[in-house]
Amino acid sequence: MVKKILITLGIIMVVMVVGLGVVLAKAVESQPPRNISVYHDGTIVDKCFPNIQGFFATDYEFVRWDEKDKHDKSKRPMYRGYIFLTEEEAQRLWEDYDWEIADDIEPEFFLMEDYGSEDTVWYRSDEFTSEVTLDALDEIEYVRFWRQNYVVFDGHTIAFEFYRIAKY
Repeated sequence: MVKKILITLGIIMVVMVVGLGVVLAKAVESQPPRNISVYHDGTIVDKCFPNIQGFFATDYEFVRWDEKDKHDKSKRPMYRGYIFLTEEEAQRLWEDYDWEIADDIEPEFFLMEDYGSEDTVWYRSDEFTSEVTLDALDEIEYVRFWRQNYVVFDGHTIAFEFYRIAKY
């Protein structure tokens, strides 16, 4: 009798542990990745080092937002990230995609070395000056363009920092 009770309890424990494992796996799977890189074709690669050339390399801060707040800019959370490209990639991006830049602000140029190492955090909210929409890439819906972060110098990495609206 005791043996049957122990076997039954053992089976119940195994079922509970397996069920908990499944629930936890689904919860982890539903979380957005912390470090992703996005190819031009939209392929997402997890945990790429941000100075790999030819990638959209990002370190996003993911924030969920209510659908009812999506038109209220004060309540609209953004992704924070960086894009590092070769000069050729950046030139192609600039020419091939349909950018709509507020106030027709032309990007100013600088050497990335002037701003420290490749993993320097350049984010300062007061330095974002215009909003850009990049229709050609589904992953990036709304972009904020920083006045001094589009680099076009031979032999140097090209980078610009952007914000985008969270889409779930």
